[in-house]
Amino acid sequence: MKKMIKRTSALAISAFMAAQYIPFSAVAYTTTTCDLTIHPYVLNQTDYDNAKASSYVPTGKTADETNISTTLGIATAEDTTMTFNITRVTDTGAAHSDTSHNLIGVRSATDLPDGYYKITPANKTDTDARFKDAESFIIQIPVPDSGSVNRDVHIYPKFTDNNDNDNTETPGQETPTSGDKHNVTLTKTDNSSTPVAVPGAIYKLYYKDAAGKWVAGSATYTTNENGVITVTGLPLGKYYFVEQSAPTGYLLDQEPIAFTIDGATAATVSPVNDKDLTVQKTIANDGAGTVYNWVITADVPSKPENLLSYTITDTYSGLSSTAADITVSIAGMTAGTDYTVDKSTAGTIVIALTSTGIGQLTGTSFDINVSTKLAASATAATNSASINYAYAYDPTTDTDPDPDKDDIIDDANIPDPDPNDPGNSENPTPKDFPTPGGSPDPEDPYTDQVTPGTFTISNVNGEDELGGATYEVRKADGSTVVVTKPDNDDAAATNPKIAVVSNLAPGHYKIYQTAVDSGHLLNQVPIDIYVGKDGNIYSDAACTAANQIINDKGTVDTADDVANQVKFYNEPISNKFSLPFTGTTATIIFTVTGLILMAGTLFFIIILKKRDDDDEEQENN
Repeated sequence: MKKMIKRTSALAISAFMAAQYIPFSAVAYTTTTCDLTIHPYVLNQTDYDNAKASSYVPTGKTADETNISTTLGIATAEDTTMTFNITRVTDTGAAHSDTSHNLIGVRSATDLPDGYYKITPANKTDTDARFKDAESFIIQIPVPDSGSVNRDVHIYPKFTDNNDNDNTETPGQETPTSGDKHNVTLTKTDNSSTPVAVPGAIYKLYYKDAAGKWVAGSATYTTNENGVITVTGLPLGKYYFVEQSAPTGYLLDQEPIAFTIDGATAATVSPVNDKDLTVQKTIANDGAGTVYNWVITADVPSKPENLLSYTITDTYSGLSSTAADITVSIAGMTAGTDYTVDKSTAGTIVIALTSTGIGQLTGTSFDINVSTKLAASATAATNSASINYAYAYDPTTDTDPDPDKDDIIDDANIPDPDPNDPGNSENPTPKDFPTPGGSPDPEDPYTDQVTPGTFTISNVNGEDELGGATYEVRKADGSTVVVTKPDNDDAAATNPKIAVVSNLAPGHYKIYQTAVDSGHLLNQVPIDIYVGKDGNIYSDAACTAANQIINDKGTVDTADDVANQVKFYNEPISNKFSLPFTGTTATIIFTVTGLILMAGTLFFIIILKKRDDDDEEQENN
């Protein structure tokens, strides 16, 4: 109903008003003939604006020519060089079945049957040739005249000079420049507002015709190597671009890009093209033991509202297909409401965002966390992620049933990618992007391959393996026990004095020795290890050198040792403590020592006594 009202209004206005300031109203009368003379004026922008702002209503008579200057204050003389094409049309603006009265390149016509006529400038050189119809207008003859009709009709259409840049030059003598006020410049940008220096974006330019309908210009425009399109010589009015083809590697966006040529400033528009959305898949280096945590990082376009669907497919091998062993989470989103997870096919997880989930997308990317367990006897885990989405201008976001947002376009003639209206031939199907994404080959799904970590733990005294110990492998913070291993836990082990750890996911771990034999000291210093994606263990987080061997001294052992072996050094108890010295030998030593001390003491007593006697005798003398 709303579209019908719009179209009816547009046709009524087209039928009773002259576009580009046409000087009369129109009323239907008895069919006969009329004469028509056209007196065009090409004005600079200032005079045009003044004329349009006046309340003067021409009558369609020859006397109006005098009033052009006296009433409107326009000093510009009639342009006697302009000619027009006169085409008979119906009351809807469509071509009339009677073509015998159509004329090309004239300024007047006689014996025209009563009805509607479209007048188009034929030789106006300051107009882009592909938009001459944008300066057309429709009249109805005859015109009313004080209760009768006027069949000798004179019209005085006003035009602007489409090369007029500063409103001061003489119409027809301006030199077009990049700043001309009848130009539009389109600059392609990406979602960071950076110009896309990639040629090949193709656009159509639409304008309103004399009947008020939106039609496409007769050409397409392609961005240059700087991502720019410039169109010059556009008549005053409203326009919009619609992208027909995006540059290679970018998303098509068919949302109308509206602009107005108002004669005040040149028009500029900067439509955004996102790059093709991609996805990457990596194993989380979080030391999760036998649980493998993967992170899928998927791109978000600058206009997520243009997404019609968004699905991530995660395929894997070497991992458990049991649904309970697979968990999926997206931060800030609720499973079932914002996204669905399909685990029904072994080896495949399909994660699809719902419309509410798409509505929550922000930023440039988002993460999907997938946790899986290693399959039994797996020697490697391979995981691939790919993306599939449909992206187009979605008219369902517009409260108006037309796909024009705020009535930029007032009927449904815009190419509309709404998939809910397949019967409309102008509605292209939204482009489906099964873009795998990722490197090195963008044509293949982004694949991440992991070899489960396998290594041995042993305890030694010097060069000798001791055995008789047990160990715990914990997460990096030491709080969670991932694996408990005693020596000789593997019946197939060639060395019964070692513990074998296998199927460990990449990450940072700490290994603790929890027991040792009675003849050695427990080593209470944990050993840090880093399990790499290649299944080897490393002494640092960089995990760059292959087959490094770790010991509890924080150094890398020589290549003579076994690769991927962790060693704890246990010192024997005898090296730390000695038993008391007991028996006959000890008794003799203590006895001799006592006698020597006693003899020494007696000797000093005798000496001191003799010294006292000598002192007394000397005193008596």
